[in-house]
Amino acid sequence: MNNLLPLPINPTFGTRISRRKVSLKSEPGMVTAQFADIYHEMACILHHDGEKITSLKGEIIRFPTNLCPGAEKFIQELEGTSINTEFKDLYANQRAKRQCTHLFDLAALAIRHSHRSDERIYEAVVPDMDGIVDVSISCNGSLVHQWQILNQQMVSSDELNGKPLIQGFIGWASRYYKNSDELEAAIILSRTIFIARGRRYEVKSGHGDTLNEHKSLLGSCFAYQPERVKSGRYIGVNERNFSDGVAFQPITIKPSF
Repeated sequence: MNNLLPLPINPTFGTRISRRKVSLKSEPGMVTAQFADIYHEMACILHHDGEKITSLKGEIIRFPTNLCPGAEKFIQELEGTSINTEFKDLYANQRAKRQCTHLFDLAALAIRHSHRSDERIYEAVVPDMDGIVDVSISCNGSLVHQWQILNQQMVSSDELNGKPLIQGFIGWASRYYKNSDELEAAIILSRTIFIARGRRYEVKSGHGDTLNEHKSLLGSCFAYQPERVKSGRYIGVNERNFSDGVAFQPITIKPSF
């Protein structure tokens, strides 16, 4: 057992790579966004009028609990939000934790991408490894960040040494990365580090567990909020081996024309 989740240690840990791939496609007045990683796959379509979000649809394709799909409609709370809103303001007051945090992250990236006319493919890579780990993220094939990390903290010879990569990350990263594209990539890499922690656990052994059994996650996201966690069940068959690359599934949501 381990101290984060009440699940056995994964005997395959140390042999694979956790990846997250994010696709952002822009058309006039619309952004289509999709991501997939070893435990999740989601998509959203955002419409805007050049100033604010006029429509936002989410699709939760692959997920770790039976409650996750119920979060799709809650992402619509962002409708009416200015497309000029900064990351730190989007995430203020623990807003993302009341949503599916992963779908909220994707919507935040779609908001950012509404100012662009290109397509971006981000690929983040976090190998299974104890001790210091080299992690990286590329955008359209070009390296953006390569970090060394230990226990979800930066290992560096400069001011970044010891900076947290999960809890408290958005705050310091928003101040440090003055280039918004670098901040965007850093957030995606941080989220990949977060989900990669699950590789230490044999998640399939927890299939059918009540979410109340995962006490360390209470309050962390939509499914684990106190008002619904008692009806939640863990799905342990959502893991994929993307060591050689991430494959997207087709999305079913349609634009709001």
